[in-house]
Amino acid sequence: MRRKETQNISDILKQFTKESAYEQKLIENRVIGNWGKVLGTGIANSTRKMYISDRILFVYIDSSVMRQELLMIRSQIQEALNKSVGKVVIDNIIFR
Repeated sequence: MRRKETQNISDILKQFTKESAYEQKLIENRVIGNWGKVLGTGIANSTRKMYISDRILFVYIDSSVMRQELLMIRSQIQEALNKSVGKVVIDNIIFR
């Protein structure tokens, strides 16, 4: 017996992620993954740890000088990261 309404597995997975809580986590992981692409390998190599909590991106940077430079362009970084995933995911960035 064959079903007449077949669906692509990619469509089924998209529907599943939209209906579950996984979609937001997947997008947050994309933001973190795009950090090196948006800011370059030099900054990515100095980044120790990153995570998103309550729409705030927490970034741990090795160099205090680099941290100060990033603080000055925080809003541009936020816009670029949100643009890289096509959705507003983070509202603020905190550098530590």
